Amino acid sequence: MILPKIIKTDSGYTLLELLITITFVSIAFLAIMQLFVGSLTASADIEGTQVAMKLGESKIEQLMSHDLSTLSSEVKAVVSGFNNYTQMVTITATSTYEKEISVTTFWKVKGSELGYNLRTIVTNP
Repeated sequence: MILPKIIKTDSGYTLLELLITITFVSIAFLAIMQLFVGSLTASADIEGTQVAMKLGESKIEQLMSHDLSTLSSEVKAVVSGFNNYTQMVTITATSTYEKEISVTTFWKVKGSELGYNLRTIVTNP
């Protein structure tokens, strides 16, 4: 009986080569995922700032439509329709005919509170 001759070739990968490749691919994947998560966080921060800015502008426009003598400071309160945002209004008389309006809008991100402040000066015509 004749036994078939076993031919040994060096084709294919060893287990060690596969483990090293998997390790490098995993590290690269984790780095890319970390960049993705970081960009999502930055995007959420920018969105919060934009909403705070628009809410502050809206509040200033609302206050500017009133007579200068009726303007008064407001304590920190939740913005209607925006439960995550609060606003505080400070009115300071800079002269007999003008007042400074300062509107600070606050919101929470990951347990910490951020704020955006807008100021303007109004005068009686």
